[in-house]
Amino acid sequence: MLLLGAVPVVPSAGERAASGKRVRGARTAYRDRLGAQIVLAAARGRYTARIAADLRISMGTVRKWRTGSLAVAWTGWVIFLARGGRGGSAS
Repeated sequence: MLLLGAVPVVPSAGERAASGKRVRGARTAYRDRLGAQIVLAAARGRYTARIAADLRISMGTVRKWRTGSLAVAWTGWVIFLARGGRGGSAS
């Protein structure tokens, strides 16, 4: 079985600011806040096992946020915050 290392996370300054805002937000959904915490910890260079232990979640959850969905999540957060917290239009 092929074992791959953790996906390196290198957010831009704007993405860090958006994530920090998500972590501190009082009305942020739990899932979004948890994802932001995982991404920020990964950006600091923490290992998957340590992030999971610190946040008391499974390693699978940490892996999920560190992999391919990460780019989509960053883009989604930036767009969400740029709209002032409103969802997309249905047109």
